[in-house]
Amino acid sequence: MKLTIAAATLIAARSAQAACDSQMTIDVPGGIIGLTFVGYNVDESKIVRSTGSSNQIILKNFGAQPSYTVDPSHGVKVTAGESCGTGGGSGGSSAALAAFAGGLFTGNPLLAATSILFAGMPCAFAQDSCSNEIEVEIITTPTAKPPEGTNTCDGKKLELDNTACSVDGVVAVLGQAGADVSVGYQGGLNTTWEPITDPYYKVGLCPVNVHWHLGAEHRSEGEYDETFDANGPADSHRHLAEDARQGFRCKHYDASDAKFTTEYDWQHCVGMHVGETYEVHWPHSAVGACGTLNQYQTPFYDGVFCNIDAETFGTLTPENIKDAVGVQGQVFTIVNDEAYYYPDLMRGMIVDGEMGQEITKYTGSTTGTTRDNEICSQYAPITWQVDRKCHLISASTFDKMCADMKAQRDDMSDDLYAHGSRELVDDALASNNQQGNRELDNVEIVYGNFVY
Repeated sequence: MKLTIAAATLIAARSAQAACDSQMTIDVPGGIIGLTFVGYNVDESKIVRSTGSSNQIILKNFGAQPSYTVDPSHGVKVTAGESCGTGGGSGGSSAALAAFAGGLFTGNPLLAATSILFAGMPCAFAQDSCSNEIEVEIITTPTAKPPEGTNTCDGKKLELDNTACSVDGVVAVLGQAGADVSVGYQGGLNTTWEPITDPYYKVGLCPVNVHWHLGAEHRSEGEYDETFDANGPADSHRHLAEDARQGFRCKHYDASDAKFTTEYDWQHCVGMHVGETYEVHWPHSAVGACGTLNQYQTPFYDGVFCNIDAETFGTLTPENIKDAVGVQGQVFTIVNDEAYYYPDLMRGMIVDGEMGQEITKYTGSTTGTTRDNEICSQYAPITWQVDRKCHLISASTFDKMCADMKAQRDDMSDDLYAHGSRELVDDALASNNQQGNRELDNVEIVYGNFVY
């Protein structure tokens, strides 16, 4: 079980009991994740979810007296005590684990992400206690936004139309993305400038958006490439727009492992699927509304160009632009397993263990399915820093991120689903300035395990 506590929240362990002829209400601080039942037979299909003015768990119609504890190490634990008189026996502290619920009260009292996952011992192994029935209602506060105010970045996108990649057989654009980021790869387009090689926060850039693509737009041999095209659910397109082109998939998918195939009860993200590969992008800018309520924007162009006008932009050299705009890219396969939960994916690339270590840096462009190897982006050059490894991440991590996106001042609803992936950029359109064997410096200023 994964447990996170909001930074300023300290929860003292406590317990309570309720008589069999009453109901029990448990007030749950917003930072708690994790709900465990011991000695009860919990029917997932009968769990009621609703919204209200506070986060609560309400227990009703129980067959044995419940007691509970709430603490930072174990989340909310509900234990069956003395039987109410009709079968089942006493649960008590020795009762076998009947059900484990990965219920999310994710990180903030204002967030409403809740879901129930069952991964405990089946009742066949707990016959002395599993006949104790109980009904459960989960109440969470709806996602709320900051106070109304002026979005200073609204409409600040500078329009640069797509253009032909080549004219009369000659490349007519600057280097494009997403390119191959495999170790040792070098693009074929001669480029005289270098990408940013330091972490973006060290050179004054802040994240201004987060979004993701169906499959990987980049290619990393042996991690996410064409050999893994069958590695994922067969129906992941069913809730996506028709133009959501599938990118590369990761090596990790295992159809025989339930964490890759057990679907998650998504509350905030749209059209997402356990077992699928997604490439997450965090656009960064030196002229974003850094450190303000307007920092995160959809479309990301509004955030990137928030504090610069077209006239000033027109005076910048390519070197100026690639030093002022960068994107982090990291590729994940989603699993239904709380062991892979990270609480703050919105802020940037995860740097933890092998995550965020093997990074290829190069200069490219914006991506997406309006571009290919015939029609290219003029938003270039921008620095890319892409993790060459594919990582497992919990579905709840993504859903928490989507809840955070809903809580921003700007409307980020157009980024709550996976966008289509651009086809891999041809060698002739990929810059030859890859810094493929360098790693990000050790993080000095972090939020949890996230580069800012």
